Amino acid sequence: MDGNSSSDNFPPPPHSSPLFYKDMAADLAVLKIREAHNHLEKIAEFEKRGINGAQKLKKRILAEIKFLQKVYIYLIQ
Repeated sequence: MDGNSSSDNFPPPPHSSPLFYKDMAADLAVLKIREAHNHLEKIAEFEKRGINGAQKLKKRILAEIKFLQKVYIYLIQ
């Protein structure tokens, strides 16, 4: 044996690239935006029922969506 392992002949895994992590982060941002939109639908039901705090929660989720959209735009540039 010459000390070389058979794994030396293979290319590095895709996660060794910074672009891989950037793509993963962009995908995660999209997923979180979708989840936040689902929460907004539930909050709309709470608002119809007159549940206290629904408006405040809605504002927080809208702010989160806005932030995640900015993150996504930054990541795809």
